[in-house]
Amino acid sequence: MAGGMVWMSMPGETWVGSGVRFVAMWLVMMVAMMLPPLLPMLTRLRGDQLPALAGAGYFSVWAVFGAVVYVGGSAIARAELTWPAVARLAPQATGAALLLAGAVQLTPWKARQLAVCRSCGAPASPGALATLAHGVRFGVSCSLCCLGLMAVLLVAGMMNVAVVAGVALAVALERLGPRPVLVARAIGTVVMILGVAMLARTTPPLLVLGATLVATLGGCKTHTRERAGHFDIRSVREEFAGHSHTTMSLAYHRRKVADGLTDWTIDPRRPDRIVYASTTPCGTFFLDAATERSLALAPAPVIVHAAEDDSPEFAGSNPWSPDGRHVWLGNDIANPIVVDLDSGERIDLTDALSAGGQRRPMTALMWSPDGDQVAVIVQPGGYNDPDRDLVAITLSPLRAGYVATLTESAGHGLVLWTTADVAWHDDHLVVPSRDRRASIVMKSPGQLGWTPTRAGAPPVALEGAACP
Repeated sequence: MAGGMVWMSMPGETWVGSGVRFVAMWLVMMVAMMLPPLLPMLTRLRGDQLPALAGAGYFSVWAVFGAVVYVGGSAIARAELTWPAVARLAPQATGAALLLAGAVQLTPWKARQLAVCRSCGAPASPGALATLAHGVRFGVSCSLCCLGLMAVLLVAGMMNVAVVAGVALAVALERLGPRPVLVARAIGTVVMILGVAMLARTTPPLLVLGATLVATLGGCKTHTRERAGHFDIRSVREEFAGHSHTTMSLAYHRRKVADGLTDWTIDPRRPDRIVYASTTPCGTFFLDAATERSLALAPAPVIVHAAEDDSPEFAGSNPWSPDGRHVWLGNDIANPIVVDLDSGERIDLTDALSAGGQRRPMTALMWSPDGDQVAVIVQPGGYNDPDRDLVAITLSPLRAGYVATLTESAGHGLVLWTTADVAWHDDHLVVPSRDRRASIVMKSPGQLGWTPTRAGAPPVALEGAACP
């Protein structure tokens, strides 16, 4: 423990007298260090004597804390004088103590104590006794909150001005600054790095042990695996200093296919076929693992299928055509493109209709049983337009056929067609006669104002994440 002379008695001084001197010095240090964070609480008190009573209760806790520290510190100092082997272990013990003190800063327990310490306001009831008790409770909360920082102060050197100033700054930042939990964890990470550095300098073989402690106390990895058809989706979740990051990879029969997996959809009829988006290789791809046939669909990772918990309106939708020949992409940006998985041809569904010279945004909803048509939702006036036009688009030749319009009288544009609202009958898209959520109306051709998208119009780009 640094600053060994602090724990020793002066000539002619008793052990009790030495303890009283230490506690007095400790209190002076704590007043200088803790008074700035304490001031917000003291300013909420009314009356000439109440702030002094609250401060007395608060610092009485720190006085008891100092007495406990002196008992422990003096015992360690005597052990170092009595047994030289203990003194030789002091540098390693200091490094290990810094590692432990930093780890405390990263724990949820520290975050809870810090929240209590920052939220302490005026006492619930007026009066001198209540104010004194309130100061004591506040002192207990803050002393527990500062355990890690006090350990740093003790092992790094109470008589070192730089150490005292650093700890005082850390206390002030945690108590008064923004994002206190993030600040506490950043401080803890720095302290742990210092602990590893001290261990590595004093005993080089312990560098590996120190690094292992940092990884064990400050972070962890969780490995999970889920089945998607005949494929394995492997996830690794890394947590460190309150932050988490998940990476996924795709494998087929224990053979890795891609890293940095971002999205995927399995052919529901042929579980060896998948469309996936990844960063390594970067892009969106089709893979028939049974035949080892692959096809690049887009140069960037795009969303290939809206998850049920993200888009419950489309929970019944399936991007794969019934015969497995086609699949749609880009549905999340309302510009779906159908890809022929046999030839690689891309069919832009927004080529089927436009209004005012502009492509109409749409969302693919359902395939026809023969796979030749797609039911789509067209938003004629944007997302906030209350109308949602139901359209059947035939792939070859490409043409659009209007079916009906779902409208919401409230006019917020929040009611959408779902797979439960429509059905295919003899290659025609039909709508049930009843609808409990909104009104179904029929528009005239003049109201629609559609035309096929003009030749030479800029194609829709499949937007996605940037490749590394």
